[in-house]
Amino acid sequence: MLIVFMPALSDTGGLFAGMLFGRHKLSPRISPKKSVEGLCGSMLFAVAGAYAVFACTYEPALWATRWWAPLLTGVIIGIVGTYGDLCASMLKRDMGIKDMGHMLKGHGGVLDRVDSILMCAPFICVLLLGNWSCRRIRIMSDFRVTDDNQVSETVETGITEGGRSGAFRDVLSKNHARRGKPPVHFADLTDDERIAKAKELGLPKFRVRQLANHYYGHFDADAGYFTDFPAGKRDEVAREFFPTLIREVTRQVADDGQTIKTLWELFDGSKIESVLMRYPNRTTLCISSQVGCGMGCPFCATGQLGLTRNMSTGEILEQVRIAAAMMERGEVAGGPGRLSNVVFMGMGEPMGNYRAIVSAVRQISAMPPEGFGISARNITVSTVGVVPGIRRLAQEGMPVRLAVSLHAPNNALRDELVPMNRRFNVDEVLDAAHDYYLASKRRVSIEYALMRGINDQEIHARQLAKRLNHYGDNWAHVNPIPLNPIEGSKWTASKPEDERRFLEILHNAGITATLRDTRGQDIDGACGQLAAKTNNA
Repeated sequence: MLIVFMPALSDTGGLFAGMLFGRHKLSPRISPKKSVEGLCGSMLFAVAGAYAVFACTYEPALWATRWWAPLLTGVIIGIVGTYGDLCASMLKRDMGIKDMGHMLKGHGGVLDRVDSILMCAPFICVLLLGNWSCRRIRIMSDFRVTDDNQVSETVETGITEGGRSGAFRDVLSKNHARRGKPPVHFADLTDDERIAKAKELGLPKFRVRQLANHYYGHFDADAGYFTDFPAGKRDEVAREFFPTLIREVTRQVADDGQTIKTLWELFDGSKIESVLMRYPNRTTLCISSQVGCGMGCPFCATGQLGLTRNMSTGEILEQVRIAAAMMERGEVAGGPGRLSNVVFMGMGEPMGNYRAIVSAVRQISAMPPEGFGISARNITVSTVGVVPGIRRLAQEGMPVRLAVSLHAPNNALRDELVPMNRRFNVDEVLDAAHDYYLASKRRVSIEYALMRGINDQEIHARQLAKRLNHYGDNWAHVNPIPLNPIEGSKWTASKPEDERRFLEILHNAGITATLRDTRGQDIDGACGQLAAKTNNA
């Protein structure tokens, strides 16, 4: 488009500017009709066209650093295109001809129509190549991977070792030491891979669907339930397709048995936690996606652990399967029921384990026997503001709710509370979140932990309202969260009167806001308290 459209647009601008304003000849000996004003018109039209093309091609997040690219492109096209016209005119004068061919007589011939395009093409290609390379470098810097194979290896399977510093780098770096892969689980395999594995075990294709129905439809992964399989194959099938990925270490109960926090041990001895919460009209499971977290938020217990590794899709889904089975079998206070909601708000930054998360969401939301049948609209994926992940999620076509842990309305304060803000600031995060709303038609949840004297004052509420109302529509739901205390932390919860005033200011500004109902605080199971502790069990 740029190679053909832009030189033509430049020629058009030069023609009109020369006709209307042309007073100063550019090169009267070669082309008497060319003027300095026409050259300026060519550059102006080319610049305008370049900005239009770039606006439709590149992400808004790139404009802060690439704003000069369309300007340079337009100026070069205007100058080089005009030079191409002059070269063609000079050739015709030297040859003593009016047209460079029999086609398009009176218009200079075909060559006269494409002279500027031919001259501009090499420069445009160089500019596009350079800009693409910079864009690729930016993307690779965001995700710290170099090709699709590495993305699959380090993100989807989750075999990365983290550290306690360099938040985003620790989540997505390709250079972490291996800790060994979790056993391959049924949930980690594609349909074709499941069929191939079944064939290796001497089983026909239809057995795969039976296994899927056991796992997703009845929440069974134990050989004792595979009564529709040959007796001699049951143990082998369970061992090969459903290896033990998570093992319960401790279980803590709160809220009269309606909140259950479970500490799980993974294959490599790592510990993670999940929290099951039963409400009158729903049952929600808060699950972990990473062992620890590399985001380093100082008020969050999980953030103080550092990142150990990402979890596999199977490890994530096992948390869901076991919780769904608990509800079905009446192991939660209130009798038998159904797991209705899943939130990726446990340990870890979900966008740091992107591919495993997307695979898990698809299997959670698909109807049995392809998935657990929990509506995608009842699934929430949270993030501290990993902008590339938000933008990728918007393109997946899954109507999950996005939750953004904002916690501060300005960059100075958020830099202190959320280290990731130094990578993606408040404006970039909210822009991406609003774009997600436009793509998914789902309101974004803005998570905001209220901390006494830190981010809970009237000025903070007004700043937050102004930023959200900047987008001009009811696109966000603010979820203020009374800060849950963590051991040894200097951060404390807001005063009740400050919480009420904060909500009042948001409501008066037309912002929908609801104070989070804190569950499991006495068992360290509330938001920001998960730390995989084995004491007090």
